[in-house]
Amino acid sequence: MGMRTWLLAVAMLVSTPAGDVGAQQRAPEKPARDAPKRAPRETPVEAPKICCKVCDTGKACGKTCINRQLTCHKPPGCACNAGSS
Repeated sequence: MGMRTWLLAVAMLVSTPAGDVGAQQRAPEKPARDAPKRAPRETPVEAPKICCKVCDTGKACGKTCINRQLTCHKPPGCACNAGSS
């Protein structure tokens, strides 16, 4: 490396402000101490299930009853199987 290149490199290092680090090297900013902290998420308490329909001969499927041999493709609903709470 020539003397001129070396002096140019040193001059660039010296002229760069100490606080101006490249964006890739910056540490993540910390939140201000005064900033309000987030409340921890509360786990929801399951409400007692209320059955809108009780299935004696079939099985519960969503909010209705279907034949026991069929496959339910609906999300859980308010229908309940007989004997379950």
